[in-house]
Parts: sequence; structure tokens; C-alpha cells
Amino acid sequence: MIRVADYIKNAFSMDDANKIVPHIEEELKKNDKIVLDFDGIRFFTTIFFNNAITKYVVSLGIDEYNRRFSLINLSEVGKTTYGHSLSNAEFYSSLTEEQRDEAAAIASETMEDL
Repeated sequence: MIRVADYIKNAFSMDDANKIVPHIEEELKKNDKIVLDFDGIRFFTTIFFNNAITKYVVSLGIDEYNRRFSLINLSEVGKTTYGHSLSNAEFYSSLTEEQRDEAAAIASETMEDL
């Protein structure tokens, strides 16, 4: 089990995600269920979930992801935020390679406009 609060105070930023990913990667090597315990974490963003956790929906596929990952002790806000991230990852993983390229181009153009 990965006790998220041992590594970060909030599940908020890309920096927070980067602190958790190495621990997830270690657990992935073991081929066991990965349990992420969010006890004590109060603030969440989809940026965190996208970059720390739901990116594995795309790399593993949704069935393997669901088999391997379990998130516990999420607050209601955490559950809602995670749900948005998971839905986006499921949608993205269903796209063809061409559709993914189009989505990446749109995102890149949007970032340039900022």
C-alpha cells in the first residue's frame, strides 16, 4: 500500500504527481494490486490524478487498470475529481491514434493561445 500522505500534503500539482509516480512504478513491477491510501489528503486536482494515476488507463488499458489500481480513503471532493480524470482517460484511451494526434494538436494550439 502506498500511503500518499507520506510523500505529499495535497494531491494538487504536477510536482505532487511526480513525487508519487516512482512509488507507483515500483508497485507496478511487482504485478500486485496497487492500493493508494489518500487518508489525510484534502485538496485534489485533475492535474494530479491525470499525471500520477489515470495515465495508466492509457498505458495498461481500462481492464488491467481496474484490476491493478485501488484508491481508498478519498474524500467526496477527491472521488469527484478522480472520477473526472478517470472518465477523461477512458475516453482518450478509446480514441484512434489519428484522433489522439488531433487532440494533441488542439491542446497544443490552446496552450500557445495562453
